[in-house]
Amino acid sequence: MERIFLREEENKEKFNIREREKIAVIGSGTGAGASFTASALAKRLSMEKGKAVAYAEVFIGQGRKRKMYDALGMEKRFAGRDYLSMHELLKSGSIRGRANIDEGINWAVCSGNTGDFSPLDCVRLINNVLCDTLVYCMDSDSFKGELAHCEDILCEADKIVYVIDPLPSALLSSHELTGLIKRLEYRGHKVVWVINKSNSGINKRELLGYLKLKKYFEIPAVDPRYIYNCEYNCRIPYTHREVFRLIGEPVENIVLS
Repeated sequence: MERIFLREEENKEKFNIREREKIAVIGSGTGAGASFTASALAKRLSMEKGKAVAYAEVFIGQGRKRKMYDALGMEKRFAGRDYLSMHELLKSGSIRGRANIDEGINWAVCSGNTGDFSPLDCVRLINNVLCDTLVYCMDSDSFKGELAHCEDILCEADKIVYVIDPLPSALLSSHELTGLIKRLEYRGHKVVWVINKSNSGINKRELLGYLKLKKYFEIPAVDPRYIYNCEYNCRIPYTHREVFRLIGEPVENIVLS
């Protein structure tokens, strides 16, 4: 069948469709720097014109502490306006259309005890937070002994950023999680390897021989004084001049990777 298509007039309207991007950030263990890295990525992405960015804390289990909520001073940031607990709202209903916007980021950080937060709750949170670009930071400790659930939640992401503490004792204790990340990369998932707290005391040959990495990014160790200064002033560390001087370039490279 021969058919002829004639366009009577040009379409003046353009489709403005943005696919939702999800970036999972997980540390090799407590203190690896996952939230530090994730907040830096979220802030950097929020600086792009027209991009709606969200930051979410993801964990399973009970008794979650107010980690980033206190570190970033959310009570101060939202003084005079309500901070919506996305985790609690999700347990009781829906978070669609809800937002806590500050510094160009929609914050979904835990503000208290959410009760028993399940893997399904995590997936619902990830897929319903208001944004077109989501950085979700996973609490690796809460997934200890639950690697299958950890894998399921990591697989929700378009990109996985694995933040490694290069201390030998930390590397050894995170052996199982590192193995999972390796398997996901082998199966075709996009994984960005980040060696945090990089410093001259690290034996790079030994470290890279153990991790067997070909491509990775390094974030240099940051003077603790700057981190203390940021918390006392309710600042995202990435926005501190001296911190940015150290981590601005590697964060940019992680975003572009």
